[in-house]
Formats: sequence, structure tokens, C-alpha cells
Amino acid sequence: MAGLQRVPADYVASFPVAEFSLHEQRKIADFLDVQVGATGSLIATRERQIRLIQERWDAVLDSAMSPLGAPKMPVRHLLREVAVGIVIQPAALYVTTGGVRALRGVDVRPWSIGDESEMVQISRAGHAANPRSTLRDNDVVIVRTGLAGAAARVPSSLVGSNSIDVVIARPAARLHPDYLVYFLNSRSGRDGVTGQASGSIQKHFGVEHLKRLTIAIRTRVEQESLIADLEIARVGHGAAVAALTSSIRLLEERKQALITAAVTGQFDVATARKVSMT
Repeated sequence: MAGLQRVPADYVASFPVAEFSLHEQRKIADFLDVQVGATGSLIATRERQIRLIQERWDAVLDSAMSPLGAPKMPVRHLLREVAVGIVIQPAALYVTTGGVRALRGVDVRPWSIGDESEMVQISRAGHAANPRSTLRDNDVVIVRTGLAGAAARVPSSLVGSNSIDVVIARPAARLHPDYLVYFLNSRSGRDGVTGQASGSIQKHFGVEHLKRLTIAIRTRVEQESLIADLEIARVGHGAAVAALTSSIRLLEERKQALITAAVTGQFDVATARKVSMT
């Protein structure tokens, strides 16, 4: 079948394997059952901790962005403009060098933009012909298809670049861009997007969907204060998840190294068992 690779039979037949008696094989298998099982339990615990940390962050963010009883208003009343990135045959504008970077939905993550060096480029003529989709300072870009509703503020490094198939929100003076980003990435924001986005298989989020969302009313000063607090919490959350993710990776590496060492006879499992039990 196309896309499938087969391991040559002679490669498997000639692959070197350490010789162990049946008794030794059973000892190795018993040792690995215990050690791999214990490592697997630790990995499962780390994964459960990540889920709990994510749930706690979601709860904190949702409580901050959608407090009970707070007055709300449609997002459209807080925007100067809503635009959409290039949607009509954007691939026809692609160039490999000498063009203008164009941000796509796949480049957008909640709160951040992916590797800018990996972005596509469009011709300078194509860029000039699409001024409304050119990214500006304080713009918020929102994914239309796939991870619909994921939002990030445009960094200064991308101001003047173009965009493809994303929603571009341009906040009015009384709406802080980061306040909109935090709302859209909150559980309430995501639920609003999911409830309004169309498409049975893949969700599509559009301009009208954004305008209909309602957001808690706060003064600009209140927004800035809340953003500062949430940023501290988000950084702490990210650091905790990163530490646990790193721990999982190290445990996976240890598990694989242990299996390799045991089946290739790099240590005596009987001795290793005694050491591990003390």
C-alpha cells in the first residue's frame, strides 16, 4: 500500500539479539513488568496533574471573564472594524522569496503566534491589492476553521504583514486587545464560538459570529488590571504544565532506556531488582 514502509525480512533475520536462557528471559520479563508498570503509573499521574491544572486555569479564567451577574454587551459595540484575511484563491498569490509574510489560521494558537519563519509569503502585488487584511498594531486575529475561535494579539513583528482566512478584530479605544483575547480563549468564549460556529465536521467561525458574542462590561482601567493578574496566573500555569510535560518525556525516555538495557544484557536484572527495592 502507498505510504506504508515494510521492514525487509533479511533485516529482521540478521538483527542481533542477546542470548538468554528461558529462565533469564522470564526474569527480564518479570523485572520489566514491574519497572515499566511503575513508570507507566507515574506517567499517568503526571498526565492527570496536567488535566487538573488545565481545569483549574479554565475555571479561574472563566470566573474572571464571565463573572456571575455582570452586565454584558455584544462585542460588535466595542470594535472599530472586523475584517477577514484573504479567502479568494490565496494560494495563487504565494511566492517562495521576496514577498510579504501572510499569517494563516494554522499559525494562530491561544495567546500566541507560531514560528514566524515558517509562515507563507504572498507577492507584493497581492499584498498591495488586499489592504484590509494587512495586519495592524493592536489587531486581534481569530481562527476561522479548525481550532475555531482561538485568538492572539498581533505582535509588533507582524504589523504590516498580510493574513489569510482569519477573522481580524480591531478594538475601539475602550476595549483592550488583550481583554478580547482572554475572553475568546476562556471557556465562556469557546462555548460561545462552538455554539455559533457552523459546519458539522469542521467548525467555521465568521465575522457575524464574533459580533454576536457578548462580553462583560469593564472600564479600560479595570481591563488592564485584570489582564495583569491573569497574565501572572497564565505564566504560572504554563510553567507548571511545561514542568510536568518535561517529566513525562524523561519518564518515557527512562522506560525505553530500561527496556533496551535489560533485553541487551547491559545489566543483571536480579541485581537491579535488589537495588530498586532498597
